[in-house]
Order: sequence, then structure tokens, then C-alpha cells
Amino acid sequence: MKAKAALQWNKKARRYRTRLTQAWAEAKEPNFAGHFYAVEDIGCGTGCLVVFVIDWNTGEIFSPPEDHYFEARKDSRLMILKPYEFCSAYGPPILLEFTGKLFREVKHDRCR
Repeated sequence: MKAKAALQWNKKARRYRTRLTQAWAEAKEPNFAGHFYAVEDIGCGTGCLVVFVIDWNTGEIFSPPEDHYFEARKDSRLMILKPYEFCSAYGPPILLEFTGKLFREVKHDRCR
């Protein structure tokens, strides 16, 4: 496996520099979309979570359009924000495809 790159900071990521640096240091291997690392468990207060995806090879940091608890797999480009089986107080699940640079919304249902 290729060694991970140094982090390439953007404006949003800099606000979470300490936690991102710690998560990146602890990362053992990519866990999302082949060669990306989806960082979990960065809180932003009052029960929300901030989501970052880091390119293992370049260190570039990406963020989906919304921050919530998510599910992702190493062998898939699909990220599910709010992966609940029901409509929660946070709204319905959002399915996103990560293109390697951008998150493209695949599905976003409405709560009934």
C-alpha cells in the first residue's frame, strides 16, 4: 500500500485541524471509494458530526454538502448521510456518489 500523503488544508478543514490531524495519524488504510479515507466522529457541537474525505494519495480534503452521521464502504463511491430506516428529526437519508472530487446527489427523499 502506498504511504499516505500530507494533508492539503482547505478553509473548512483548517477549523478542525487538531481533530483531522489526529484522525489522519490514526488512519491505517483507505476506508472509502478505493483510495479515500472518510473521517468519522468529528463533532461540531449539539449532536452534529462534520464529515471529511481525504485522498490517501494526495492528501486533498473534501466535504459533502451536508454534515451528518454517515455510512460508507471501502469498495463503493456511495456515501449515505443520515442512514436511518425512518425519517428522523434531521430529515431523510441522502445518497451521494463521490466522483473523486465532488459529491453528486443520487437520491434525497422527502419526509412524509
